[in-house]
Amino acid sequence: MEKVQRLHVPAGKLFCLSRGEYSNYGYEGHFLALVEITPEMFREVEAEANGKKDDWGCYEYGADDRFIPALIRRGWVMDVDCIEIHTGSYGDLSLS
Repeated sequence: MEKVQRLHVPAGKLFCLSRGEYSNYGYEGHFLALVEITPEMFREVEAEANGKKDDWGCYEYGADDRFIPALIRRGWVMDVDCIEIHTGSYGDLSLS
């Protein structure tokens, strides 16, 4: 089953970006939308970051590293510096 993305972000909304799967899964950062970002806007930046396909039909390596800077450069998002506080595991509350 294909995963459906929510690609509409209202102006003023905090959101995070993630990538990878299983043990490679992680967050790329937390951001504040400075404008309403539509699916079409995200896809525009995706196409720019992906660049052109090579002779094998593959996109240039590193597109994921170009995506976030392109959003910031357009003035659509602001990086939000935040910290993680882990509150425990498996139903136990433990802040130590």
